[in-house]
Amino acid sequence: TFPVLRAAGDGDEDSLVQGLDELWQRRIIHERGLEAYDFTHDKLREAAYNMLSPTRRRLLHRRVAQALEAVHGENPDPVAAQIAAHCDRAGYPQQAISFYLRAGQAANRVYARDEAVGSFQRGLALLEQGSWDETQQDWRPEMEAGLCEGLGDVLRLAAQYQAAWDAYQRALVAVPAQDQLRQSLLLSKIGHTWWPQGDYRR
Repeated sequence: TFPVLRAAGDGDEDSLVQGLDELWQRRIIHERGLEAYDFTHDKLREAAYNMLSPTRRRLLHRRVAQALEAVHGENPDPVAAQIAAHCDRAGYPQQAISFYLRAGQAANRVYARDEAVGSFQRGLALLEQGSWDETQQDWRPEMEAGLCEGLGDVLRLAAQYQAAWDAYQRALVAVPAQDQLRQSLLLSKIGHTWWPQGDYRR
């Protein structure tokens, strides 16, 4: 959208409008709605992206992530998946993981299960790949517990009870021993993976 382009760019508004007009007249981009733009063809987008150096790409992904955060202010949930992907490609795994968690939760609330599973799994993959220093020792298990619990919630609703049990069990391990309320909630959810299968005794 125009506000995101303006926030992410390094020029003034007049230059941005002039550039958009030129691209629109050449039919490289077209309007979508009142203030959004897109490439007229996927090949044009691909060519423009491939012309950028890896360093330039990471810089622009970071700027777009920051612009999306700024434009959407206190409610970034509708664009959390976009912010996560831009942080991921910009090389900011900690921010990406936090937004993948938020994106998965937002997708699950509207029953977009495939998107939710994808966000939770990508967040977990980044968490496993990263090398975290001592300042992030409390943050890491909190993220792991949140991502695993969210994944378990989606899988349980999809009747994938064994996979949900595995996710909840991993979340339970990540939760600090002193957080008994969170442990109780996870144990309850684990019980709800057995109940639909008729395993009442367990």
